[in-house]
Amino acid sequence: KSLTMLDLNKYNQAQNPPVVYLNQLDIDQQFIDYRNLSDSSSAGMTFSHVPTFRNYPLDLELPYHKDHLTFHFSAIDWAAPHKIKYSYVLDGLNTQWSRPNTEPKAEYRNLSHGSYTFMLSAIGESGQWSEAFEYSFTINPPWWHTWWARIVYVIAALLLLIGIVRWRTAQLKQRQKELEIEVDIATMEIREQKVEVEKQRDEVSREK
Repeated sequence: KSLTMLDLNKYNQAQNPPVVYLNQLDIDQQFIDYRNLSDSSSAGMTFSHVPTFRNYPLDLELPYHKDHLTFHFSAIDWAAPHKIKYSYVLDGLNTQWSRPNTEPKAEYRNLSHGSYTFMLSAIGESGQWSEAFEYSFTINPPWWHTWWARIVYVIAALLLLIGIVRWRTAQLKQRQKELEIEVDIATMEIREQKVEVEKQRDEVSREK
């Protein structure tokens, strides 16, 4: 009922690389609707807005304990969608791109506090890698790693050092007073012994 013809002399393979997209960001293995956040899921999280037709927040800042992130992505290559492979890297954690694979997600666990940029690229029928998609976010440090906490640590260390120096100085002064008293007592004892010796000498001289 129909006929499809393909002239291989006129057939051209795709020349353009695929277009990559970040679709969704899961936190602690939980799906989050960033347009309808609950109080529990948004605790300690801040961001500016959410891109249209996507479910991930821009300018994201997370508290230190939300350190398990899963990126879900996709790519479009109309020539051969089954041939798309992905490679990614998380700048701030490592510098080596992952081996190309077909799984459209990347997972990172136990991230320490700091600033990160997730970079994603894809390759398809054309054999050319797409321009890297970049997504930046920040995991804020716990309070004991904040700048004001470090200032408190420095002040506390200085106060402790000053206290130790003063305590040690007071000890040395007290010891010096004790030594002076001991010297005075020893000097008095020597003088008394000298007087006694002179008396005994005088008595011996009179007896002679």
